[in-house]
Amino acid sequence: MELIIWSLVGGIVGTAFMDIADQFMDRVNFTTGYACGGPRALGRWALGMFSGHFVHKNILESSPLKNEISAGWTFHYLLGAGVALTYPFFYLVLNAPMPGNHLVPGLLWGLATVLLPWLTNFPAFGWGFFGVRAPKGSRPLLAPAIAHACYGLGLGLVFTLTVAGHGI
Repeated sequence: MELIIWSLVGGIVGTAFMDIADQFMDRVNFTTGYACGGPRALGRWALGMFSGHFVHKNILESSPLKNEISAGWTFHYLLGAGVALTYPFFYLVLNAPMPGNHLVPGLLWGLATVLLPWLTNFPAFGWGFFGVRAPKGSRPLLAPAIAHACYGLGLGLVFTLTVAGHGI
């Protein structure tokens, strides 16, 4: 049970690291998901699924929905926490010992999670796989990879400070 709790905490911390990285990249004009709609687009997509609208021609041109920004933030953090559960599950399924230091494995796990926007969100937003039709000036390959690496570092940091430290 402790492993599940620390996974969820790690996912939330990792998502916060991701958001901090995205905001920093935007401030230095390294266009990221925030410039492409960020929580607004994610919330519009998440809320749209409740009415059966899973794929958009271009999410930024779809009609705005009530509370889409709040829904986007909520969905982002719930997704980040949920995806973090897959990290220890990977070790359990492979019957592999958990490392003592999770920073590098967490970073690599975070990089693997970049497949989610590349293969799920971007196509559903109408931008194609890997964001080939993402808004002009965005960096749909590199910016999410950097943000998801930060997610993995946050997850790895929590696991290193808690799970590995307690022998869970």
